[in-house]
Amino acid sequence: MTYSKQRKNGSTDREGQINFRYDKDKKKRLYAMAEEEGISVSQLLATWCDEYIGEKPKSRVDSEARLARLEEMMQTALEKLEGKSAA
Repeated sequence: MTYSKQRKNGSTDREGQINFRYDKDKKKRLYAMAEEEGISVSQLLATWCDEYIGEKPKSRVDSEARLARLEEMMQTALEKLEGKSAA
């Protein structure tokens, strides 16, 4: 089903999407918190929900591994740039 058909039928159910009204300042804080964690807002909300209902969040280990890989990639890129500027 396409987006236009959903709108015509009045259906707003789209799998994987959460729609809610939230204060703009609170949205900014959510995005900032997610950025600090290095994950998306939906992953942050999923983690909070898992913690609330007592399930162990699975995405944290994944995000920590991703963050470590990104830091390593950035470090090697920085070393390459420094090597080029020295030459």
